[in-house]
Amino acid sequence: MKPTRRWSTRQRARDAAVVGLSVLVSIGACTVFPLAGEQKGGSCPKGERRTEKGCTRDPQPITKTAPEYPAEARKRGVDGSVTLEGSVSENGSVTNITVLKSFATELGYEQQFEKAAVAAFQSWRYRPGTIDGQAVSTRMTVTIGFSLAGQR
Repeated sequence: MKPTRRWSTRQRARDAAVVGLSVLVSIGACTVFPLAGEQKGGSCPKGERRTEKGCTRDPQPITKTAPEYPAEARKRGVDGSVTLEGSVSENGSVTNITVLKSFATELGYEQQFEKAAVAAFQSWRYRPGTIDGQAVSTRMTVTIGFSLAGQR
């Protein structure tokens, strides 16, 4: 087994999303194995990296609208999170969103958090990922958290 590398969340998302891998965007570090086709060296423009598919650049966020906290969950002090997967299209919009998992500190609030998270993710806009300078659709996974910790 090859040694692992510790990457920051931003590096994981940037380096893995463009080749179609799912990356959980969360806080903290994670151990990630090197990509199977990743090549060392090569000459790609700044901000890109060489893979077996060519010089790749991950989608870059342009706008990220914060999700609307569900009113009933806010009133009851319920926190939660939702993990979503979606496609960043060649024009930078997010489509084909699916809920992978959701969590709420009280039962019955998961659907409210899911609805708010999907609406927010759908409104986000990206500079699309590219392979050899051509825009490509990219699958990515994000986790959106809902917390009232600083507001109680």
